[in-house]
Amino acid sequence: MTATISEPPATQQAAAGISRVMVVAPGHRYSTKDVYDNILAGLRSMPGMDVLAFPFHDYIEALLPLESDWEQSNVPDVTDTLLLRASDAAFPRFLAFQPQLVVVMTGTTFPLAASALMARYTRTAVVLTESPYQRDMEQRLSVAFHDVFTNERTCVEGFVRHRRMMEHIEPGRVHYLPHMFNPAVHHSRPALAQYASDACFIGSPFPERLALFGGVNWGGICFRSWGMEADPSVPESAEKPGGFVSNDTAHDIYASASIVINHHRTSTYYGSGGHITSGEAESLNPRAYELAAAGVFQVCDDSRPELAEVFGDSIPTYRQGDSADLERVIRYYLDRPEERRRLAGAAQARSLGHGCASRARYIIDRCNDRS
Repeated sequence: MTATISEPPATQQAAAGISRVMVVAPGHRYSTKDVYDNILAGLRSMPGMDVLAFPFHDYIEALLPLESDWEQSNVPDVTDTLLLRASDAAFPRFLAFQPQLVVVMTGTTFPLAASALMARYTRTAVVLTESPYQRDMEQRLSVAFHDVFTNERTCVEGFVRHRRMMEHIEPGRVHYLPHMFNPAVHHSRPALAQYASDACFIGSPFPERLALFGGVNWGGICFRSWGMEADPSVPESAEKPGGFVSNDTAHDIYASASIVINHHRTSTYYGSGGHITSGEAESLNPRAYELAAAGVFQVCDDSRPELAEVFGDSIPTYRQGDSADLERVIRYYLDRPEERRRLAGAAQARSLGHGCASRARYIIDRCNDRS
């Protein structure tokens, strides 16, 4: 069975439009799962929308005890076998629910064969969250879905060209989906003493981040970080002190900091040694929208043109990769609490309209539009 969609699905949505959607989780409990949670919340807020969630991560974790047994038995491709077995639970739910649209998050972990099978029966879409970092992989994935949504606007034309080259039936159905916030999670909160800091950062320990923070003179500044001591290639490390935290806990931490540092990575993926080039990415990460919506003061690297387009001058910047400039900006705003409050309020006002409900509506509208 070829993955490239070359003919319409066996069933089309009714003329009234899409009212039943199945959403497949990315398979991870951190990072991309937050995007999944936001889209689920947005879809569920839509009147008359029936939504079925498939928590792929739960099925993966349930099968993990088999992994060591398979390795000892010399089962080939243990990881691929585990993911395929975990995905088996999706299809009977798909058949029983009969969705008019299936939305697969990331598509990099959920087996492509499973996505391609569902595309034989109904319309499918994928939300690609790793653009432009994993461009080649995402281009290969893009042909297996009717609609593609990418979180990086510079990648849209490349996906269209690839789908056209692969003779996709509708190569132009690629859409830019900016990140979003969920008002149920990303809102103003009280500061908590156990998380208090002058400046904080939560994220994975990519080498450029370690270099950036390692080059700052933190003398006189209470800097705290989470995730920087974890190893993304070893899931167990996420549970250790200094490891990853849930999105909800993260926002308790953010609310307790005077300054939150936002940083867009350049590493293509953890341990690769590869980096995207300057200008290859223009779009904002989820943190920019989430922090702004929560009324938290943030400083952000200056690598993404979209920052000023969305937030104007309400989010101060530091030069990407420049430790001395980051330190300068932090010390400047630590001395100016009133200015921090003013800018955080301005950014919060500008975040309106970027919530998960509006993004979910955009997904449905684009998938409904057959013109």
